[in-house]
Amino acid sequence: MPTRPRPPSGLSQGRPFAEVLRERRMSKGWTQADLIREMQRVARRQGTSLPTAKSLKAMISRWEQGRHKPDRHNRAILCAVLGLDEKTLTVKER
Repeated sequence: MPTRPRPPSGLSQGRPFAEVLRERRMSKGWTQADLIREMQRVARRQGTSLPTAKSLKAMISRWEQGRHKPDRHNRAILCAVLGLDEKTLTVKER
């Protein structure tokens, strides 16, 4: 019996934002420091600014632990960096 392909991970399958974020970062083989560098690169390209790397590290840690969610600006940058659409990251959790 053929196996069905797994649907792409995302909140549309009822998964928490923190889990999707951490899984997507790790699937790219990135550390949190790598994610920070990519976020900074995208922000520069967009002509926007981000907090310091130290602040971003704390923010990403809180996002991945499910303690906080990123604001609209940081969500847009995360989407660009991780190849997600913003709708995937903004679906309300149950």
